[in-house]
Amino acid sequence: MHYNLEGVVGDPGSDRTAAELWTLPPGEVPSQVAVAFPIAKLGLDVPPGATDSVQTAHMRIPVDGHILASTPHMHLHGKQLHTELTRPTGETACISDVKRWDFNWQWTYGVPDDEWIPVSIADDIAISCTYDNPGDTTLTWGDKTSDEMCLDYVGLVVPWDGGTTGGTCSGYPTCNARCAADDPFCSLSCMTASGDACLFCGLPAVTSTCVGTQCAATGLALQVCMDGCAKEYEDSLRCLYEDCNAQFTAYWGCAREVVADGAPGCEAAFASCPEILGAP
Repeated sequence: MHYNLEGVVGDPGSDRTAAELWTLPPGEVPSQVAVAFPIAKLGLDVPPGATDSVQTAHMRIPVDGHILASTPHMHLHGKQLHTELTRPTGETACISDVKRWDFNWQWTYGVPDDEWIPVSIADDIAISCTYDNPGDTTLTWGDKTSDEMCLDYVGLVVPWDGGTTGGTCSGYPTCNARCAADDPFCSLSCMTASGDACLFCGLPAVTSTCVGTQCAATGLALQVCMDGCAKEYEDSLRCLYEDCNAQFTAYWGCAREVVADGAPGCEAAFASCPEILGAP
């Protein structure tokens, strides 16, 4: 939750937001859970005076699941937002299509239960945002309302793999144990199924300098490939799956062994997601 305080004079007062939660009866577990994944164009660059400036990014979601909702998000200069999934076959599916953006339309839009959209790492997801910039400075990504965003939080339904821990990556060890040793994207799917926070702490930890020094040859090859491919942060998962697939798979074969042994000396890299350490 964040607030626009630009028009507030003096004390803005205290937050009174409340949320009601419910839990399953003791002993019951869900068959599936809902998680969110951000599809974003972080490298926004809308020059002063630009009209109908289109900003586009392509991403991939490392998970096998279904899309059940979409939350498009821009600020005051946004005009249109479109998010679309393209399968390897060329088949497409519209995730969101806002033809006339309004700042007050920051809602979550649900997909009917019988129309949930299947999604996997093999599917390309493109987000396209259109802006007018009447100001005299370049519009870039930022949290302030006067900044801009190009973002669509995609709501996912994924299988529940059993919460074996209570941390950020609850359920990851159980899920990852079923992944083949030569399938790094299965492991990434397990991170994503635990929630995007697990992926966004787990992937950097596994590819950290600490783990990389123990997998020097394959780690260097992956780094060189990513340096030439991932020009923006949002390109990372696409590059891992496409251009740098072979290098990532080779690196994961080494890193997986290091992590399974507890990654001695690398505990700090996994501080936000310690459940991954020692995972089979």
